[in-house]
This record gives sequence, structure tokens and C-alpha cells, in this order.
Amino acid sequence: EWSDEKKDTELRSADSRFVVVWAQASDEPGGRRRRAGFIHFRYDMEFGSAVLYLYELHILDAFRRRGLGTSLIGLATHLATALCVEKVVLTVHKANTAAVALYAQHGFQPEAHSPDLDDNRFNYLILGKPAS
Repeated sequence: EWSDEKKDTELRSADSRFVVVWAQASDEPGGRRRRAGFIHFRYDMEFGSAVLYLYELHILDAFRRRGLGTSLIGLATHLATALCVEKVVLTVHKANTAAVALYAQHGFQPEAHSPDLDDNRFNYLILGKPAS
């Protein structure tokens, strides 16, 4: 269940890491820059395995369907490989079918401890993929 207080604590944790992508807001030289998207992740242990846990991947609507999500997933996988963790793990809401499809396209599969896709008691999936 969502909690603003828990999310704030999670975001401000000393263990949290971020990659923010900036883009020029217009085609004019010197145009204002704005955030196009970001990832929020941590290096963690999950069930005895070293993982890069991808807490969030957000792309602003204006920058979707341009390959930015794919690039950020690739970057997260590269970081995991470079730091010798075993896999990249994430949680995704089942209702976010575009994200579920994007992650599947990049080799993410349900983790052994993930709820089943057709289990209506849970609104999320836990997905993972090997880092290398």
C-alpha cells in the first residue's frame, strides 16, 4: 500500500542512487532544459543474492516512445554488471502493461517469489534478469 512517508524515506536514503536525464525543452539553441526521466536504484541483497534493485523508472510523457526507457534499462544492467551484482530486480504494477511489456522485451522474467500474473490478490509483479 502506498505511503508518502515511506516513499520520502526511501528517496532520501543514503543508499539511494539516481540517474537523471535532462533534455532541451525546445529546438532553439540555448532553450530551457528540463528533466526527461530518471531511474532510482539501490545495490542490495535479496534472498542471498547481490542485486541492483530498480525502484523507479520514470519517463515524462513528452519523452516516451523515444528509446529513453530502453537506454535507462541498459544503463542499469551495465552498472549491475560493472559492479559484479548477480541481477537487476524491479517491482512493476500489473496495470502498467506498457512497462510490463518493455521489461519483458529486455529479458525480465518473474522472480520465484513474485505473485502470479493472474493472482488478483496482488497488483504487482517482481521481475528480474541476470546482470550479464
